[in-house]
Amino acid sequence: MSYFIDGTPYSYCPVAAGDPVPLNVGWLDAHHDFRKTKHPDDLSNKLAWLCVSAEAKRTRGIHVCELCPRMEHGYYRLQIPEREEFLLGTAEIRISSAKAIYAAPNLILHYVADHHYAPPDDFIEAVLALPGSNSILEWKLVRGPYW
Repeated sequence: MSYFIDGTPYSYCPVAAGDPVPLNVGWLDAHHDFRKTKHPDDLSNKLAWLCVSAEAKRTRGIHVCELCPRMEHGYYRLQIPEREEFLLGTAEIRISSAKAIYAAPNLILHYVADHHYAPPDDFIEAVLALPGSNSILEWKLVRGPYW
């Protein structure tokens, strides 16, 4: 996956003329340090909802987490009871705050939940400001083959 510094202008995919350029969040790799902290479960629950319900910019490839030990099948799936599974590393999410629009890979859920990645405070506040109904309480990340 491409690495971008948090808060820099988004450049992974083209942005339509006249549309505001989002800011990058969560484009991590194994060669760059990142801020870490333990988050409330509500942040991960709302990120899970964004990955499922607010997907943007689906890609054709699959990105694996460069921070995890290499495995033959290093894909992450978001499992939600009685719903289909969602493959992470294949799309982006968008979230708006009063200050900016943010673009993040949907692997951000894994980065926050498993690697304790700390996105910028404004991004966190925007996610936590989503209504309570925009949350998935029962989910888990599963690593392994997708097919």
